[in-house]
Amino acid sequence: MTGMRTDSNKPLAAQVVFLYKGANRPADATARVVHQLAGRLQAAGLMTSVHGMDDRTHPHRPRPVDGGIAAQVRYGFGKARDLLAESRFLLQTAVGLTRLPDDPQVIVSVDYPTGIGLTPFVARKLGRRKLHTISWVMDDFQDQKLASHPWALDARLRRIVDRLALRTADIVVTIGTCMADRIAREVHRSAEVIRVWAAAPKGTPDPEAVAAVRAGWGAGPETTVVLYSGHAAPHHPLEALVDAAAELVDDERILFVVSGVGVELERLRRSSKPATLSNWRFGRQVPKDQVDTLLAAGDVHVVSLAENVTGTCVPSKTYAALARGKPVLFMGSVEGQAAQDVLEAGAGLVVPTDDPEAIRNAVLQLAEPNLAEAMGRAAADWWPRNISLDVLVDVWRRVIDDGMPSGAHLPSVTAAKKGG
Repeated sequence: MTGMRTDSNKPLAAQVVFLYKGANRPADATARVVHQLAGRLQAAGLMTSVHGMDDRTHPHRPRPVDGGIAAQVRYGFGKARDLLAESRFLLQTAVGLTRLPDDPQVIVSVDYPTGIGLTPFVARKLGRRKLHTISWVMDDFQDQKLASHPWALDARLRRIVDRLALRTADIVVTIGTCMADRIAREVHRSAEVIRVWAAAPKGTPDPEAVAAVRAGWGAGPETTVVLYSGHAAPHHPLEALVDAAAELVDDERILFVVSGVGVELERLRRSSKPATLSNWRFGRQVPKDQVDTLLAAGDVHVVSLAENVTGTCVPSKTYAALARGKPVLFMGSVEGQAAQDVLEAGAGLVVPTDDPEAIRNAVLQLAEPNLAEAMGRAAADWWPRNISLDVLVDVWRRVIDDGMPSGAHLPSVTAAKKGG
């Protein structure tokens, strides 16, 4: 599943084309989802391609937590270069779409960069009459930013463009009912809800490797490890988790581990409070081939999403935990899709992000072996019936076929399998 070059028309010559800026980033969770879906559609007989930016010229630039004015200036210049690179990518994509024969084709644009959903609209206006579009909304980045910086002009301008792209798409797909409701309120159109999927680990992680990771944290076989792993942006608040850990510092059965990267994690690393807690550990971001071992080392998986950004995203780490038979402590609104799925599965608890006492009580419940084991079994039973790619690829097949022009249809999965 390699990224596609942006300087050639060839990657765009397919029945289904996915457009996503970060498609060439191996560590990008959205990129993995896009490539997995494209691969499954390809295996079913469809010609697919994934079109993304060259990540060598557009690296990920996290905003510096400290470093003073100089660091902020360097960040600003870097973002300006990124904006130019995004503009070139959008222009190359639009030109590539207009140069192809006018054959039936479905273009699936994914979130970012701002304006990507308008490139097929422009191509269609220039003569590509059989070009049909699906806007796939996984994260509403600008609404997340505006939740904390309501006067951010760049976010407001980008949101205007994002909303225009949604209005021009033939079909809108999103990953949660809460997100579909938000789109209906703000864009005044309906969206098809297809959950993001999760894959179980390929085989059972090496028990010795898992034990070694736990030992590195100072966790014994009987210790309940409460794990937050992955990226933590400002809309993934963890301060109340630190406060709950402080209340449980004398309970030797429970250990809190935060492993990953992001502004929120860097802020916590620089805070004096976690450093004073004997039951708190900071881990590092692990390579892709070690993720399954890391997730297996946790007993309770923490997911956090600020209540004021409910409906802008659905944290995928929720489903990674459920697919591995792990109970989830969801910190956020009960109205969110991930929270509802955790409760529907009977595989965890939901608490507010700013209530240390509720978090403390939830951790104590989940540390009870019988409850944790029951919730782990419930998670393992729920995910293959609801969030496995085997189930959801058929839904995507229907939506893609619905996106084709009148009288044109993609080959059936059955026929493709017989032909292959």
